[in-house]
Amino acid sequence: MRSRMRQFVALALLLAAALAIEGLRLLGLASGGVAELVSRALFLLAALLLAHAAAPISQGPRRWQLGRPLIGLVGFVAALLVYVASGATLAAWVALALWFALLIWLAIIWGGGRWNWPVVPLLAMLAGVVPMLFEQIATQFSEEEFFSALEALALAGLWLALWLAFHLNRISPLQSDGRAWLVPRWTMLLLALPIALGGNNALQAYQRSFFSTDAPLYPGISAAQPFICGTAPTSEASYDGRAVYDGMLAELAARPDRSILAHGMLALGTSEQRWANAFRTQLLKEAQDGAFTQPANSVKYIQYEASQRLYFYAAIRARFPDLFSPADQAIVRDWFATINRRALTVGWVDGAYALALGAWPEGPYENQESGAGLLALLESNGLADPASVTQNRDYLARNPRGWLERFRNTDDAVIYQPEWINNALFQRTLVGTAPAATMHQSFEWLLLQALPDGAPLRYNHPYAANLTSVAYLGATLTGDPRLLWLAGRSLEKTEQLGKPVIAQPGLAGPLDQTGMQPEQGSCLLYGDSGMPNQRGPLAPDKIVLRDGWARDSLYAMLNLRFSGWHRYKATNALTLVYQGQPLLAEQLEGASFAWLPRGRSFFRDKRVPRENLNGLVIEKSGLSAALYTLTGLGGPWAQDPPHYASVASFATSAERDTSSTVINDWHGWRHQRDLTLVHSGLLVVEDRAVGPAGRRAAITWQPSGESTQADRIALPGGAELVVKTLDGGVTVQDAGRLLAETNGGLLHVVSVVLTQHWRGATLAIASGANGLELRVQSGQHSAIVPLGE
Repeated sequence: MRSRMRQFVALALLLAAALAIEGLRLLGLASGGVAELVSRALFLLAALLLAHAAAPISQGPRRWQLGRPLIGLVGFVAALLVYVASGATLAAWVALALWFALLIWLAIIWGGGRWNWPVVPLLAMLAGVVPMLFEQIATQFSEEEFFSALEALALAGLWLALWLAFHLNRISPLQSDGRAWLVPRWTMLLLALPIALGGNNALQAYQRSFFSTDAPLYPGISAAQPFICGTAPTSEASYDGRAVYDGMLAELAARPDRSILAHGMLALGTSEQRWANAFRTQLLKEAQDGAFTQPANSVKYIQYEASQRLYFYAAIRARFPDLFSPADQAIVRDWFATINRRALTVGWVDGAYALALGAWPEGPYENQESGAGLLALLESNGLADPASVTQNRDYLARNPRGWLERFRNTDDAVIYQPEWINNALFQRTLVGTAPAATMHQSFEWLLLQALPDGAPLRYNHPYAANLTSVAYLGATLTGDPRLLWLAGRSLEKTEQLGKPVIAQPGLAGPLDQTGMQPEQGSCLLYGDSGMPNQRGPLAPDKIVLRDGWARDSLYAMLNLRFSGWHRYKATNALTLVYQGQPLLAEQLEGASFAWLPRGRSFFRDKRVPRENLNGLVIEKSGLSAALYTLTGLGGPWAQDPPHYASVASFATSAERDTSSTVINDWHGWRHQRDLTLVHSGLLVVEDRAVGPAGRRAAITWQPSGESTQADRIALPGGAELVVKTLDGGVTVQDAGRLLAETNGGLLHVVSVVLTQHWRGATLAIASGANGLELRVQSGQHSAIVPLGE
């Protein structure tokens, strides 16, 4: 009776552990359902049976016979090898169950069959960390680090429940059959070496996961010419440089919530004492309050905020020599000295950055080169802490960055480029020069992505980038009239939307120049890759297809990468389809969690799941599928697209622009995406994906409208999305998104965005003289787009 009761309690404990994971789903941290719950419970039961079947047999104090565990070890190695060779999900399940059982056996050997500190907690940690790291290495650390840690904790909790169930359900004392023995400390020594080697391998894999040292090239692309563009009609109005500048100042002055930076730009732009006085008052208050001198914790952006104050302080002192009294200057000088010391102070987050960057932790913030920008301004304006000058200059000498090193911030979010440009500007104040071509490219990279109506642009970030001020800076530094035109167009949209103009360092006066509309149309964009302290190869970045620069021109952006520190899973995914407003856009609305550090709570980067984008998704397999079932974390879709999509072709003409891009070997899948923009408001997206038979895959779309027919979605502004599946695919609605999916290992989808006179068009896919073709007919308008087989 007691034995049955113990067995019942053990099974109840396993079921409770399986149910406890559901708590993560209820908290919004995980997903899953009944099928995952049942699979989780069955896995724990199977691991329990394996643990009993091959448990070590006692042979005196602290000696155990290991014949049966060795058989289990051989089974574990065999299953692991099969998984590594094939990626089979069944092999991953078997290896994971045997891993849990092996750790139970080690707990018996090391702990004498009882709770032993720190044996059981250590083994529980290994139960969670080792599978998690194994999966992360295989998937290029594509999941948010804090959620990976949560996954390891969940696995550790499941193993602890299994360990307790094993002891509660032990049927009879273990007996010896007189075979080989092993002293526990020997097993500890044998295990220490693979743990150390595995940890080092995981660290190196983590550091390699941010970018590839090789990237696919495209004919005609080079460091001197990283962009290839077609031409666009140039009938748009021009903008007067002085009027645009005055408009920016007027917008800043009109806002009731003017910031200290706004007062700084107004003071320099108007030379009016009232704005200089307002800047002085706010700056002295911040200095007396010790702003930006406290520990940064997880957010080191404060170094960039401090550097902007420093820039405007130095510039305004030069413009208004009597504004700051000697006492004021002493307060400000002491404040910046404290900021300098704080910037050089190593905190816990610097250790996290150092692990990723493969460098010794230092205080200056590497992202967007904010630390280098701050130190350069401190040194060039004589405001550095006297005791820190040597350290400042040593850091800057070892880290020549900005326009000396690259033209683009390597993070994949447009909002970071203006920050990086400002830090490049700040560094130039110290070095005194910058390569003109590289500086020009840094602004042109923004220009060629800009929306035709000048609206703020965003991807991979909750906030959009208003390009008005940074475009005006580009025009000031390079004399490029296209940048001045972009500043004027963006200012118009800013005023229309009621958005604020960004106070911009480097603008001390207006330009007597006329801004002219860009001649560039659709573009293939390559860019610098790597990390802030590591230079990577020139790599695919974006394809921008545009009907022109009129305010209602059709625009589409295709992302080609999953690389950088602030990276997201958008390889070969459409970031945006736009015509006066977003028609299709990635979904960047997601939960923030108070338990995450503030810098990690934003819904951006690796936290944006692949299914929130407009591209191919494939179901998880192997260890990823097993761990998702066990923990519910990460969702059912794979989250580790390749670093880059290769560009098979890019062509422009007066009638249409086309591109063909390819993802190769994403867990056995090959995805080719062909885009055709017909220059009258028609966008055709053809997706062909081939992968393992029986695996689920889908093309995801994020429409904001409602389905009006089985395959037709209403989009804003009267536009439409029509999705047609070939080769047995189907379309389904899921959580507000449209999925064109298959289970057959072959996916062929043709998606068409209809705008302007194409709205309501009939579509047909038929065989033509050269193969399949899409025929679009709308009244007197027709188009034929060739398709792949």
